[in-house]
Amino acid sequence: MKNVRLVLSVASMLIGVIIITGTKLVEEFTVKLGFAAYQAAAAGSYSSENYELDLSLNYWLGSLCIIIGAVFALLDPIKRYSDKVKEMNKEFDPQNKDV
Repeated sequence: MKNVRLVLSVASMLIGVIIITGTKLVEEFTVKLGFAAYQAAAAGSYSSENYELDLSLNYWLGSLCIIIGAVFALLDPIKRYSDKVKEMNKEFDPQNKDV
């Protein structure tokens, strides 16, 4: 069960990277496909602004997936470290009670 959190956090980070990569590809290819469509139709004037997309929500979603995955990946080592420190404090306190 300990590995489930790590696997899910890595999967979340991977999904975030895939979302951002796919969004960037779509954003780049849309302008190029628009230019190709303009060349094929040969009508009007071409402007790349007509084919630019606002995909900022996808970037936010991808970033959020990466951040959440990183946080959950780091929670387990931090918890283990704090448990180890508590255990060391329990051993240290009785030994130095008289000092």
